[in-house]
Amino acid sequence: MLYKTKLYISEVTNLSDARYAAGMQVDYIGFPLDLHSEKHIDIITFNAIVGWLEGIHIIAEFDTLSTQKINQLIAENQLKIVSIPFERINDASEINAQVILKNASESTTLLPENVIFTTQNSITKSGNYFLENCDFSQLDTAVEHAKGIVLKGSEEERPGYKDYDQLAEIIEYLEI
Repeated sequence: MLYKTKLYISEVTNLSDARYAAGMQVDYIGFPLDLHSEKHIDIITFNAIVGWLEGIHIIAEFDTLSTQKINQLIAENQLKIVSIPFERINDASEINAQVILKNASESTTLLPENVIFTTQNSITKSGNYFLENCDFSQLDTAVEHAKGIVLKGSEEERPGYKDYDQLAEIIEYLEI
């Protein structure tokens, strides 16, 4: 499917979300692997889920895990892209993978070489950022100014059962 902008589904914790996102051919799927994250999944679950996925960029999402531990997980699991908070911009160049800096306060051009984009919560001039927490009324403006949009995965009501109406509405609106 072709979309008006790139799509990143973040905080995916279950196979249902991952397969839905892959089936909708979004560009990126992120999994919270930081032990201190509220929605954390363990590395065994992560590897089991991504084993079902093909042709999509997989992102390992971290918050407070040390750079050393992140690099260890990168090496052990062949991770290609990780996300860390923007406040850790100084750690980005030490990470042995491509990096997404999340929750940036504004779009910036002074980024380490391995940073592929940032995420931010507000629309600014055109830039290399994905817009987070975008509501339906902001979609056209986001498409015009941002590189992409971040949507969030959610918990299943029970294994294999989930309502995708809200997510589907946004994704379908962005189809070309």
